Amino acid sequence: MQDAITMRKSVLVLIVLGLTACGQQTPAPRPQAAGDAGKTHTAASTQKGQIAQPQVKPGKAADASSLLISFHGCADLLLTDPHGHKLGYDPAGRKSYLEIAGGIYDEGDPTGDDEEDAKRQGQEKTAGKQPDCVADKTIQFPSPVPGKYILKMGGQTGTAFKLEITSYGRDANENGHYVLSQEASSTPSPFYEFELPPPSGTQFQVKAASK
Repeated sequence: MQDAITMRKSVLVLIVLGLTACGQQTPAPRPQAAGDAGKTHTAASTQKGQIAQPQVKPGKAADASSLLISFHGCADLLLTDPHGHKLGYDPAGRKSYLEIAGGIYDEGDPTGDDEEDAKRQGQEKTAGKQPDCVADKTIQFPSPVPGKYILKMGGQTGTAFKLEITSYGRDANENGHYVLSQEASSTPSPFYEFELPPPSGTQFQVKAASK
């Protein structure tokens, strides 16, 4: 009788141990349905599509505007811009100015060495009548500031001359041109003024000024 009881207890212990072992086993992963796989792929694609793309801004259009002044004759040029900056040479003060950004003041060869220049002016190259001077002068600079400009013609000796002022717009195309020619022994104005940029649809205005 005692043996039977002992045997039953042993069987119960084995059953309990077996059940405990079964409870500790990791459950097998549930197979992923085809629909679930598609959802995972869609989520990844959506996230990728939300990545911020760099914005490309158009560059600023280049400003190719400029001013060109050419002079043929016996005089010195001094240009003053709306801010009071000067470019050229002042014979009264015997001083050169290069105060306008990017500005160039260029002088050519003396008339005494250029027979063709004297012929173009309709003058005879005669000693005592035609003083030596730098015949060709050029003032030029980029991106002129808007406003009123004053051009001083200093040291004029009463010889013939030709003055040309050309304005170019932002697209580098000419938008204003002025020409002044005077014969020898004339009395030109020493000052000229003009506005930049030239008024749209009107002729480039350059007029004599008192100062």
